[in-house]
Amino acid sequence: MVHSQVKDKDIVKEIRRKNVYALVSWFRDRKSVMYRIASAYCQSCSMDAVFKGAIINIFKNIKSLKGKEDFEYWAVDMFLDECRKACGQKDVATQYGPSFPDNDGDIIKYVRTLDGKEKDVVILKYHGGYSIREIALILKIPEGEVRHSLYTGIKNITERAGEKS
Repeated sequence: MVHSQVKDKDIVKEIRRKNVYALVSWFRDRKSVMYRIASAYCQSCSMDAVFKGAIINIFKNIKSLKGKEDFEYWAVDMFLDECRKACGQKDVATQYGPSFPDNDGDIIKYVRTLDGKEKDVVILKYHGGYSIREIALILKIPEGEVRHSLYTGIKNITERAGEKS
C-alpha cells in the first residue's frame, strides 16, 4: 500500500522544516484512499475539517515520530484520530435506529455501527486497502489482534445485516 513518491525520510525532514506544501502534497497523493477511509467513518462530517485537523496534528506532533517508525503508518493513525473525532458517537447512534438500512447495498452503514478496533480494522482493510501487517503497524497492535478484530467485525456486520432481513 505504500504510495510514496516522496520518501518518508524526506517528508519528515520537510515537515520538521515547517513545509506545509510537502504534507499537503503527501495527502493529495493519497486523496482517494483517505477520502474512502474518512467517509467510511461518517457520512455527515466535513472532509475539509478532517484533513485540516490531521495536517495540524501531524505538524504539532512530528517530534513524537520515532526514527524507526514509518511515516505513512504514523500519519494514517493521526488521520484516523481526526476521523473518530469528526464523526463522534452521535453519528454511529443515528445509524443504528429506525432508519437503519435493510438492503445489502448499504453495508457501510453497518460498518459504522462497529466499535473501536473492529471498526478501524474493517475500514483500513476494505476501504483503505491496507494489509494485515500494515494495519498492525498503523494501529500499533499485533497482527493476531488485527485478524481477530477483522473476523469479529465481519461477523458483527453479518449478524446485524441478518437482523434486518
